Parts: sequence; structure tokens; C-alpha cells
Amino acid sequence: MMTLPGLPEPLPVRLLPRRAATPGTETAWLGEHHTVQLLAPLAALRVHQRGGTAAASAPGPAWGAGTWGNWFAIGDVVLSRSQYAARYALPGAFTHQDEWQLPAGTVMNVGIAGPLFGHDGGGLQAQRLDGPPLQRRRLHGYWVDRVGSA
Repeated sequence: MMTLPGLPEPLPVRLLPRRAATPGTETAWLGEHHTVQLLAPLAALRVHQRGGTAAASAPGPAWGAGTWGNWFAIGDVVLSRSQYAARYALPGAFTHQDEWQLPAGTVMNVGIAGPLFGHDGGGLQAQRLDGPPLQRRRLHGYWVDRVGSA
């Protein structure tokens, strides 16, 4: 496990030479991002509107995200629906959520979500760059905006 500068929790990774952000996504990062390769599988969350593969017509964060994509929330993601949208600076509401297994060998940029779409950001995110095929597990149910304590 390695704790990277500026990130809140350790990850099972090795640091690689930094790759530039994908064109059009530079503002998706708050400060610097790191390019890493996973040394062990990592669970991740992806929310979407079931727009299909490459639903967006332009590069960068876009409305209409598809089931299959390269952007994931990693780390502890226990938030209400609107808190999640704000923490990961999403352009709008999402209708579906899936858990993904990012396998060892996956190369990705990781960092903190930057402020976009009127949100502050601040969530730990990953952008998959390349690597082995991912495994998806559909999550069923509803994600609500109620919060409280047990």
C-alpha cells in the first residue's frame, strides 16, 4: 500500500511517470493527479445515466454518462445521492450505479475531483488509462438523499 501526496488514503499501487490529463478533462482534477499501476484489485464505483458506451459527444466530463466508462470513485464512498454528486462534481443527477473491480495491472490517473458544475469536488477519483478488462457488478436499488445517524 502506498500513500500518495495529497490523497487521503493508501492504495495498492506503484507510482509511474505522470501522464497528462486526457484532453478536455484537465479541470476534473483539484491540483496534481498521479499516474499509477494497481498491484492488487481495487473496488470502485461508477454512476451513470445508462447512456451507453461513449454516450458523450465531446471529450471531458459530460452529461449522459454511459454504463461503460473510464471515471470511477475510489475509497470510502458513503454519501447521500446529492453529497456524492457534489463531492465528485457531477454535471447532474445519476440514475444507475455499478461496482467495478479494477484488476491488478490497471494503469490510471488518481487524484481529487476538482470543482466543476457548481460543485466543490473533493472526492478521490480514478481515470482508467489502460490495462486488463474490468469486471462490473450491477447494484440494484435506490440511492436517496436522506442522511442521519444510527
